[in-house]
Amino acid sequence: MSRLELAKKAIEEGVAQYLAKIDQDPSDNKAYIAFEATLENYLSNPSNYSEQEQVDLLNSLQNAIVYSQDGTKKEQLLDTFSWTIFSILVPYLSQHESTSEVALTIFELIAQSSIRETYTMIFERFSLLDWEKADVSASEFAGLIKRFKRNTFLKFCGETIRYVARVWSELENLSGESLDLVIESLIDFAETVTQTVDFESAEHRLTVAPENIPDLEFFLVNYLLITSFEKYIRSVDIPMSTMYYEKFHPKFNIPWRKKQSKDSRLVDGGRIGRLMKASIFSGISDEQLVNYVINVRQKTQLTEEDLNAEETSSTFDTLDYPISSGGVLTYLASVIYYESIAQEGSSIKRNLFSEPPDSMFKKIIPIATRFFMTDGAQEHEIIDKILLVLIYLSERNDENTITLPNLNAKLTKDEVTLEMLFQALSSFASTSPNESLRFYAHQLLSRIIALCTDDARMFLLQELLTTCPFEQMRSAAIGILKENVVQRLNQAYDKDSDTGVWNASQLRDTEKQFLDPLKDKCTALITKYENEPNQMNESNSDQLDEGHLHPPLSSDEASLDNQHSEDLSDASREREGTVERVCQVIEERSKK
Repeated sequence: MSRLELAKKAIEEGVAQYLAKIDQDPSDNKAYIAFEATLENYLSNPSNYSEQEQVDLLNSLQNAIVYSQDGTKKEQLLDTFSWTIFSILVPYLSQHESTSEVALTIFELIAQSSIRETYTMIFERFSLLDWEKADVSASEFAGLIKRFKRNTFLKFCGETIRYVARVWSELENLSGESLDLVIESLIDFAETVTQTVDFESAEHRLTVAPENIPDLEFFLVNYLLITSFEKYIRSVDIPMSTMYYEKFHPKFNIPWRKKQSKDSRLVDGGRIGRLMKASIFSGISDEQLVNYVINVRQKTQLTEEDLNAEETSSTFDTLDYPISSGGVLTYLASVIYYESIAQEGSSIKRNLFSEPPDSMFKKIIPIATRFFMTDGAQEHEIIDKILLVLIYLSERNDENTITLPNLNAKLTKDEVTLEMLFQALSSFASTSPNESLRFYAHQLLSRIIALCTDDARMFLLQELLTTCPFEQMRSAAIGILKENVVQRLNQAYDKDSDTGVWNASQLRDTEKQFLDPLKDKCTALITKYENEPNQMNESNSDQLDEGHLHPPLSSDEASLDNQHSEDLSDASREREGTVERVCQVIEERSKK
C-alpha cells in the first residue's frame, strides 16, 4: 500500500476513533492527542507526495473532517482541531496552485464554523512567517492574503490591515521572484481593501481621533495606502528627481543619471499606477494628509497631563497605525511622478494638488525641514522625493513674492521658518555624499532665492556669504549672485524695463563703495555702445542715477557693419569682466 493510501486510511480511522471516544467520554484527552499525532504524521511534510497526491490527500482530509456519512457537518471536529489543521495545511499554500486551492477551501470551511478564530489563526501565522526562508514565506503569505473575503473583512478591518501592512517592511529581505510575489500580493490587498470599504456613503475626515466607523475605516485605508507607497517606492529606488530634471530641465547635463531597464520601468510604473488608482478610488486627500501629519506632531508634543485631559469619544489609538511624514511626502512625490513623468503625454502645466501651490509649499516646509535637520538626511531615497516635492511646488510659485518678514514667519508651534529650511538645505547641499542630491538641493536654493523680493534675496545671499560655515556653499552663493547679476543685466539690455538692477535698499546702503565705481563702469560701457567715447546721453545718465540700465539701442541695429559688431562683442566681454570683478569683491568681503 502506498504512503498516500496509508495516509487516507489513517485519517479516516482516526476521525472515527476520535468521534467514538468523545461520545463515550468528552473529557478523554488521549483521543485528542492520538488524532493530532495522526494528522502531523501524514500531513506535515508535503514533499512526501507529488502534486496530484497532495490534491488527493487534501480532498480526502476535507471529506473526512467536514462531513459525516449522513451529510451533516462535523462542527465539533472542525472547532476542536481548527488550529492544528490550519497550521499543518499552511505549507501547502506554497506548493502548487492546485493544492493551494484545496487548502484554501478547507480554511473557508473552518471559517464558517468560527470566523473570528480563523482570523486569529491567520494573524498568528503572519507573526510566525520566517522571512529568512524567503521562497516558502512568500508563497505562504500570498496564500494567506487570498483567504481574506470581502464579506467578512470589515469585521476585522483594523487587525487585518495592521498585520498585512507590517509585511511591507520585509521587502528589504527579499529578492527575485519572492519579492515580486509579495509585492503583487500586497498591492492586490490594497486594491481589494479600497474596493471593499464604502467611500461614497458619507464625507470622510482624516483625523487624529476618529469618532465613527466611516472615519475609522477611512483612516485605516489612508494608513495602508501611505505605507504601501512609502515601502514600495523605497524598495525600487526610482530616481524621481533625476527623471523630473531630465524631462523638464533638459538644459542641465546630469552625468549621474540612473537608467532603468524598459521592463523595470514598465513594471514599476504599472504598480505605482495601480496604487494611484486605488488612492483615487478611496478619495484620500493630499490636503488632509498634510494637515494630519502637522496635527499628529502637535499631539505627540503634548504633555502626559494634556493627553489625559484630552477628551475624545474615540477608543481607537491612531498612533498604533502611524501615517508617517516620510510616507506622506513619498505619496506626494509619487503623484508628481505619475502625473507628470510616468504617463505618456504627461506635463506639469496644471496644479496636481488640491491646494494652491503657495499654500501647500508653506505647509510642506516644516515637515521637510525636520528631515534635513536630522539623521534622515542620510536616507537618500526619501530625500530624493522630498526635494522633488519642494522643487515642484517652488516652480509653481511666482517670483518676487517672498518678503523678508515671510522668511522669519513661524509656520508651526515649534517655530519652524522658511529661513530654517534654507539653512538646512545649504548645509545638506554642502555635506551630502550624494552628488545628485547636492545638485537638486542647490537648484532648490536658487529657486527659493528667485522667489524672494530684492531685500529678502539679498538677506539670504548675505547669510550664505557671511554666516554659512561651508566654503563650497559660499562659493555657490557667489555663483548664484553672479547668475542674478547676469540675469538682471541681460533683462536690462534686452528690453526696456523699469526694474532696478541695484535698487535693493540693503545692497545700496551696505555696498555703496563698489556700486559707485560699477555705475561709472556701466556709464563707460553704454557710451562705448553708442560709439561715442567722450559723450553720454543725458537721459541715460538720469536712468543710471535712478538705478536702471536702459541700453540706447537704435532701431537699425540689425544693419550694423561687421566692425561695429566686433565692438559690441568686445563691450559684452568687458561687461562680463565687470560682473566677475563684482563677484570677486563680494567674495573677498565675505572672507573678512
